[in-house]
Parts: sequence; C-alpha cells; structure tokens
Amino acid sequence: MDVHILVDSAGQEKVRYDSSRFPLYIARGDLLSFPHLSAPCHWHEDLELICVQSGRMDYNVDGEITCLQAGEGIFVNSRHLHYGFSHGGKDCSYLCILLQPMLLQLNDYIETSFLSPLLQNESFPIAHLRPAVSWQREILELTERVYQTYQTQVPGFELDLLSSFYRILALLCRNMPAQQHSAVHPARQRALRRIKAMVSYMEENLADGVQLAAVAAAAGVSISTCSHLFRRYLHRTPMEYLSSLRLDRSCRWLLETDMPMTDIASELGFSSPSYFAECFRKAYGCPPSEYRRRHRPGPA
Repeated sequence: MDVHILVDSAGQEKVRYDSSRFPLYIARGDLLSFPHLSAPCHWHEDLELICVQSGRMDYNVDGEITCLQAGEGIFVNSRHLHYGFSHGGKDCSYLCILLQPMLLQLNDYIETSFLSPLLQNESFPIAHLRPAVSWQREILELTERVYQTYQTQVPGFELDLLSSFYRILALLCRNMPAQQHSAVHPARQRALRRIKAMVSYMEENLADGVQLAAVAAAAGVSISTCSHLFRRYLHRTPMEYLSSLRLDRSCRWLLETDMPMTDIASELGFSSPSYFAECFRKAYGCPPSEYRRRHRPGPA
C-alpha cells in the first residue's frame, strides 16, 4: 500500500481518516513509498502506533532517533514532530495506526483522569515498544489485533476496536513516567516551534521558488541557524526537506489525479518537467509516468 503524508499550513498532518464518523487511520506501508525512503517530518493531534513487520526503521521524534527492529514498535504522543526513515537504504514494511483522541473521550472523568494526563505529559513523547517487556509486548499484540479486526469489519467491529484502544490507553497510563515540568528545555521548545514555522512556510509555498533566506525569515532566524535546526532535528538540509515534500506530494497527485506531468511539475515548483522527472527518477528509480502506471489502482 502506498502511504503518503499531507501537511497543512501549520505543518500538521491532514490525516485522511478511513471514516469521518469514526476518525481512525489504519494501514500497512513501506518506506519505499517515500522519496529516499524517508517520510516528511510532520505532527498531528492523533496518537500514533507503528509496528515494524520486516526490515528496520529509524524513527525521529523531536530530533531524537529510535531504532526499530522487526517485531518492535513505537508509540508517539500527540503533537510531536516525527518521521520514519531508512538509515541504511533498505526497505521496511510496517503497520501504522493513527487514533484521534476524541474517540476515547467517553466522559469528563475519562478525559481528565486519563486522556489529558497522557496527551499533556511532556515527559512521555514516545514509548519504544519491545516484545521483551510484558506491557509493551501486549501493546504490540493489541496493535496487530486492531489491524486484523479492522480488516474483517464484521458488524460492530468498531466496538471491538474501542475495547483494544482502551486497553492500550490503560497500559500507557500505568507505565508512563511522571510529568516533569522541566522535561523540555525552553531552548528546545523554541527550536521545535521554529522548525514548525519553517516547515509550514515550505508547505504554503511549494509552487514558488522557495529560497533559504525566506525559510529562515519565516521563523525569525538567520540562514545559518535555519540550517543548523534542520540538521539537528530533521537530520537533513532545508532544501533536502523541501525536495522530499515536493516529491511526496507528486506521488499522491500521480496516483489520485489525472494531472499532466507538466502541471504537477509547475504546481510543485520544479523548474521544468524534465527536472521533475530527473528528481523523481533519482528518488524512486523510475520516471513519474511509469510510477503512475505501476501503482495507480485499476478500475474496480
């Protein structure tokens, strides 16, 4: 399954829920779906669970990298910058679940006693889930169960999903560290806010000739500070990140629209269709027209 990420003008992912009435996203994916085997950095309100099925994935959350081996996973708390990538250039297949917290807001007591303390706990941005730890193993098993339950979609499957999610919530709340008010240094908070501002500017101006000086100005920092922040927290240059945004967007348009290559190149700020094709081939190993032919769903 091709999984692509769309972010809005604030750098927040526009999650394409499977149903607006039951805001949940569940999919199997692989890193080959992204340019250079790296998803764009993004954030969202949703709780995220990743389980690695095969290969290895490095996962960057707020600039800190966690290495996930096959059979392991990660929980990412709400509103943290994150993305997965392949450090060694090899593919990785994974299971991804995005859960909108409002699904679990049964009443005020559940929200104030459990959900809010979890969502607002700056000391708990992630949990590296390993099978050797019993509560973490249970979350991994529940994540797989959620995926299998979702595939069957027997009548009332939503209630089965909620049962699993509440169990996951209980395990996370019982094992999360106590909130430390000094968990995130003010300088780090400022840096993350600035990155969000710069990512937001890039997203809003993909069709234009984005200049490094303008990216830096969006966060009120110098060019050198801009470059330092991207390297420190996203482990790539600003222009490398911009390229990944454009290429990932191009994949979605190739698969979901009939836009001609010339229009895609123009809308995403490539200097020419030939340059777009060259960049695409370097990232995916084939021209965009072939990618569309191979991966676009056929008629039902």
